[in-house]
Amino acid sequence: MKPSAIPRLNVSCRLEAYSAMMQEYIDAILEDREPSVTGKDGRAAVELCLAGLQSAREEIPVQLRS
Repeated sequence: MKPSAIPRLNVSCRLEAYSAMMQEYIDAILEDREPSVTGKDGRAAVELCLAGLQSAREEIPVQLRS
C-alpha cells in the first residue's frame, strides 16, 4: 500500500474520548460511586471481541456466555 493510500487516524478524537473516560473514572472515585462503565462492562466487551475473532478464525458461530 502506498503511503498516500494509508488512512489517517483522527488522533484528536481519540484523545478526547480517552480524556472523557478518565474524567468519568476520577469523578466516580471522588463521588464514591460506580463509574458509568464498570469493569464488568469492559470484560463483556473484551469477551465479545475475542469471540468475534475466534468466529472469524474458525469460520463458525461462537456461543457467548450469558
